[in-house]
Amino acid sequence: MKYSIAPLPRWEELDGDDRINVARHHRVSVSDDEVLLLPHGRPGWIRLPAALYPMLDALDGTSVAAFTDWPGFPDAAGTLRALYDAGLVFIGGRTGVRAMPAQRGDSAEPPTALLLKLTGACDIACDYCYDYDSGRWPGRMTSEVARRLITECLVPGRRLTLMFHGGEPMLRFGQVRELVDFARTRAAEAGASVHFTIQTNGRHFSEPVIEFLRRHAFTVGVSLDGPQDINDRHRVDHRGRGTFARIRDAQATGRRRTASGGRSPTSSVRGWAPCSTGTPIPPTSPTWCS
Repeated sequence: MKYSIAPLPRWEELDGDDRINVARHHRVSVSDDEVLLLPHGRPGWIRLPAALYPMLDALDGTSVAAFTDWPGFPDAAGTLRALYDAGLVFIGGRTGVRAMPAQRGDSAEPPTALLLKLTGACDIACDYCYDYDSGRWPGRMTSEVARRLITECLVPGRRLTLMFHGGEPMLRFGQVRELVDFARTRAAEAGASVHFTIQTNGRHFSEPVIEFLRRHAFTVGVSLDGPQDINDRHRVDHRGRGTFARIRDAQATGRRRTASGGRSPTSSVRGWAPCSTGTPIPPTSPTWCS
């Protein structure tokens, strides 16, 4: 999905009867006095002083006319404009971040990558998760749909990167195995090639999983927020316990498996901690690098 930015027009160009509505969003405390807001279901974000957050409740449902007549309008207008442009506020049913319909003609380039979100479920509960939604949690992609998408994206002479995502895709490991076998077979029939990647929380690296990833030359992305003291502030399990030690132990299984036989998959350990410092930090020591 592609998105465009449509900035808010001048206030005098808006209909005074239009309503201001706050979009569904995720709120993350980044410090004692700042919050990060991320709109649900679309790109965009804004970082605000925490003291301004109650303003959203006060504005929700207000008309444009009432807002522009408010004595605090000169001070608040810039903030509301920024919220609109970031997709966090609707005015008259419109917001600044808008989905663009896909344009696909006969001359369009075929896709080079396909991301399959196999499940909405995850076995950890990061408190800043932008993707969690109670309605999507039980959602599953059927293998029938995934096979159809793979078939449509394979083009003779081209390489397709097939990315497994979630939720936590390792919760659907049986389906991952099935789809990898299908993609390899169908790619060979189509005269195409396929490369596999997976983004995981890193808790499921049993020896059979490691052997499978190694055999199919997966690129593996493991989500961490940095060192243990930072990671475990926000990346917790459903009982509120930190996840770093479990991930470290699972990766140790991968190192032992690699040492005992063969080339390992390539692993990328992510090292970004937006919820604690707001700045990049050095990643933890990568593992499984051949």
